[in-house]
Amino acid sequence: MTTAMFIHKSHRMMAFFFIAISTFTISSFLGPAYVYAEPAGNYMEPEPHPESTGSPFRLKPFPLLKVLAGKPFVFDTEPYIVRGRIPETIRNSEKTRVLVIAPRDCPVTADGHSLTIEPVNGLSGLLTLTILVRTTSGKQVMGTIPVLVTPALVTSQLAVPSELIGASADSTVSTAGSFNGWDPSKSQLTFIPGTDTFSGSLTTEPGAHPYKLVVDGQWIPDPSNPRFIDDGFGGKNSL
Repeated sequence: MTTAMFIHKSHRMMAFFFIAISTFTISSFLGPAYVYAEPAGNYMEPEPHPESTGSPFRLKPFPLLKVLAGKPFVFDTEPYIVRGRIPETIRNSEKTRVLVIAPRDCPVTADGHSLTIEPVNGLSGLLTLTILVRTTSGKQVMGTIPVLVTPALVTSQLAVPSELIGASADSTVSTAGSFNGWDPSKSQLTFIPGTDTFSGSLTTEPGAHPYKLVVDGQWIPDPSNPRFIDDGFGGKNSL
């Protein structure tokens, strides 16, 4: 064996050793807070990326994913995988596999190149998924996907003094807004004799929602709420 051949083989052995150590390090030091997600079965046949010709195998930057807790979110990773120039001799057999490292309270299911992200109820905040893409020809790249998790639904209490809206105990009072399709029949308020208020619970997605009170058929802004926006018809919506 010549010196050149020995050096060449040594480099190949070092590269293999580095990959093995890297994989071991990832799996050994993740700890109990993280789990793997990978597709079952064989590697998946990829679609060609428009930027692949002449480019190195790489991942494009992933966008910030906004996900609601307790609801599955499907994300297609395929548009973000740039495979680069593939030799003609292996082009038809070159396939890739996607693996994901995710927190245990935000499990991810990998199906081909689609990820189904399912944060548990009650989870909120910014977290990171680590994605590893491997090819049958031995290439691999790693990237991160930022995920912003917000509560799926929040419940707030609305209480309006009857004297502010000119209503009596026999009045019909409800709310209509963007959260219920502006349908007053979906959000009736109940008169509370001890406090002389009409009150009820509103379950909505997080954020501000325009609404009006409907008092005996008359649509008015909520006088107990100081926040208003234009309703587009010369009036005001409460917010």
